[in-house]
Amino acid sequence: MLLRGCVDENPGMEPQFYQRLFDSWAVLVDFFHAGGKGISMEQLETTPQHMDLTRILSLNQTPTEHLIEKYYKELLKQQNEVTDCKYGILNLRAYYNAKSQTLRLDVIGAKQVIPLDTNGLSDPFVVIELVPRAKFSSQPVLKTKVMPKTLNPIFDETFEFHIPQKVPPGALLHFTVMDHDYLRSNDFAGEAYLELIDVPGFSPTTAPTTLRQFNLVLIHPVNNCKDVFQVLDSRKEDKEAQDFLRNVQLNY
Repeated sequence: MLLRGCVDENPGMEPQFYQRLFDSWAVLVDFFHAGGKGISMEQLETTPQHMDLTRILSLNQTPTEHLIEKYYKELLKQQNEVTDCKYGILNLRAYYNAKSQTLRLDVIGAKQVIPLDTNGLSDPFVVIELVPRAKFSSQPVLKTKVMPKTLNPIFDETFEFHIPQKVPPGALLHFTVMDHDYLRSNDFAGEAYLELIDVPGFSPTTAPTTLRQFNLVLIHPVNNCKDVFQVLDSRKEDKEAQDFLRNVQLNY
């Protein structure tokens, strides 16, 4: 298909370029439909070529910031739909003090972390960051201490982030559980996400008076964001896109 070839031959263009292609395709669809006298809309919209082109153009015309939000939404959805705990559970408490604009986070521990060492155990620690990073670039990336030779680490550590009460849409706490290795690179054990809007103190619908405990199921990302990564990778001159890809690669 000519339009699909145009997309493939012009990777990394500005989103407006693909918006124009999308609009051109919509005009062609209307032409073939001919106000009900031509091909039916159902037939047009269910062809593999139409669905593939629409998907690719939709992704390419989406701003980088929204593609990154889409990526995190997909992972949060995956976490919420998990029916077993094959990678373990992370236990924590969180509370936001609107007066001091401080997010307090108690990382209690984890249970049933997967064994990644030859002794059948792990040396787990947790990396904590606010994402999307482009919106929290001034916030530190924090880490717990390493707990040696255990699958049920108890961290019992408290962290604080100073952030304004009005957080951007889709703001999340990202937790990455890693297995510490002394002679090799650290191994990925699992990750979990917590929406800031669910933390007491951020939302007017949550009681702001006490720490709330969260038991987050750890996941391994399913490769359901391949197209998002390909589009972001094509944006070589887009610093936000490239910084995001580097950050994701570092986590895994």
